[in-house]
Amino acid sequence: KYLVVGDDFRFGKGRAGDFAMLKAAGEQHGFEVVDTQTVVSENSRISSTGIRAALTAGDMPQAAELLGRSYTMAGRVAHGFKRGREMGYPTANIAIHRKQTPVSGIFVTRMHGLTDVEGEGPVDGVSSLGVRPTFEGDGKAVLEVHLFNFNRMIYGQNVVVEFLHKIRDEEKFENMEALIEKIHEDADRAREWFEQEA
Repeated sequence: KYLVVGDDFRFGKGRAGDFAMLKAAGEQHGFEVVDTQTVVSENSRISSTGIRAALTAGDMPQAAELLGRSYTMAGRVAHGFKRGREMGYPTANIAIHRKQTPVSGIFVTRMHGLTDVEGEGPVDGVSSLGVRPTFEGDGKAVLEVHLFNFNRMIYGQNVVVEFLHKIRDEEKFENMEALIEKIHEDADRAREWFEQEA
């Protein structure tokens, strides 16, 4: 009934379809078509391509500038393999129902929406988003969030994870000791980041 597209929107074979074609089709088939004007920030056009490029590069401040907010992912906290707990870093595993994610690696994050947190404020943490190359898996991306100073059961809760800063890319480690050592380092770097921001 109602379609909103960017003023430079193209679709179809050879990108031959455009706003005028959609407008004509709308008049013929009874749906309204409106366009949105280009949005510019600091003399640069804001586009989904530019946002994806910033996310892929791990440039979270640039992505936030283009989005008008930090990049976030939402989902339900699900049961995992409990490996993080065994390594001394319990994680909240967020179910991701997609084959690909625009970001991957280790990030400084903040979790919103926890219903049993005093004041229901966000909780700082460090997150891993990717295919966990150290462990044999199905190649499906998993978001694991280790929350600082937090020890409550939150299975089944719907949460939002805010990505603030990329620490590094995913790595494959030869053994658990090397992985645990790197996790210690990642957590320290995340805490330092929050201290500097404060």
